[in-house]
Amino acid sequence: MEKSWNPNFHLVIHNRSSENLNSGDILYIKELIKRDYPITLVNLSLQYEEYIPFLRQFDIGLAMYVPYTSDSHYDGKNFAEIGYSSGKFNTYLMLGLPALVTENRSFLELALEFDYGYVFGEFDEIPRLLEKIMNNYTHHASEALRLYTQKMNPDMFMGEYIKALCS
Repeated sequence: MEKSWNPNFHLVIHNRSSENLNSGDILYIKELIKRDYPITLVNLSLQYEEYIPFLRQFDIGLAMYVPYTSDSHYDGKNFAEIGYSSGKFNTYLMLGLPALVTENRSFLELALEFDYGYVFGEFDEIPRLLEKIMNNYTHHASEALRLYTQKMNPDMFMGEYIKALCS
């Protein structure tokens, strides 16, 4: 980030846990802020009804996930593939926000059909991909919304889901 961050982009990091305020990553972010990098660290636990208005103020969503698995019965394909970033990604799409997402099979398959943003493999790709999104913002925003409308909107599947549960 230090070498290639475009100062025209302001990075907002939503840290929803006050328990990690002294972690190495958070301390590093705070150091970058002290050195006048365009970063804001928001330490705020939001209720669901507050989350959507909070996200509406942004232009692009970042859904980053480093795969994690263990022998725990709580870990499964979701944690190996996409983990907690799936909810962020879906919410960005619902709001028509183009997204930058870490590389995994699910995001790559969706990117073949929908130009919702970009999938990246290395963090140093982010500045270039932000520029690409902004250069064609309206297109990426409409594709994000199209993806949500056609594939990700849970309302499309709720009837079938309830019918299956009740049968």
